[in-house]
Amino acid sequence: MLLLIELWEFLPSKNLVQDKLFIKPEIKENFIGITHDFASSLSEVDNGLVALIERDLKKELFDLCDPCYGLSLAIRNSLG
Repeated sequence: MLLLIELWEFLPSKNLVQDKLFIKPEIKENFIGITHDFASSLSEVDNGLVALIERDLKKELFDLCDPCYGLSLAIRNSLG
C-alpha cells in the first residue's frame, strides 16, 4: 500500500483539464465546443480530452471531428 501511495505522487494530476485548460474561470464559463481530428487522445470515449472536458464541465459539448485530416491520411496512405 505504501508503494502505491509513493508511486501516485509521480503520476500526472488527476484533474488535468482543470490544471491545464481551465486556468481562468472565464474559459470554463464560455467553453461550448471543440474541433479536432480523429486522434484517439482527443476522441476516445472514456479517457480522450473531449470526454475529460465534458466530465469536468458536467455538460455535453459541440464536438466537431474534422474529416479533412482523416481523408488526407486515407488518400496519402492509399497512394503511397
